[in-house]
Amino acid sequence: MATKEFFPGIGKIQFEGKESKNPMAFRYYDANKVVLGKTMAEWLKFAMAWWHTLCAEGADQFGGGTKSFPWNAASDAVEVAKAGSINKAAELLFVAQPNLSRAIKELEADLGITIFDRSAKGMVLTIEGRGFVNVQVDKNIVKTVI
Repeated sequence: MATKEFFPGIGKIQFEGKESKNPMAFRYYDANKVVLGKTMAEWLKFAMAWWHTLCAEGADQFGGGTKSFPWNAASDAVEVAKAGSINKAAELLFVAQPNLSRAIKELEADLGITIFDRSAKGMVLTIEGRGFVNVQVDKNIVKTVI
């Protein structure tokens, strides 16, 4: 079966392990590693399509994401409130920080309120933001109470 070469001259990306300094190498994905009786290649065919299409903001090893989903915004705001920082929340959510910032700003614009006061020390809930987060928790959209 012939495969199309999308990036001429790059070649197949190889697994080199988590200590690799090669920006064009897999650090964690080893296609031949067996996990629960199947290789990672067998497990991740669907998972990668699912993750990049519906769950993540489109980021991969080549750069940050290019999309955000409105259905993530309410729980994202709760995570930012819990973390106290957009950077910490982005790490916990495994999303790019600029996308999380954009999603929170879009949520605030959609709701017509300011959820967070932003400062160099972090993100602090406003009075309206506290109300919004409490409603999200009460509605069981997010099951963790702040």
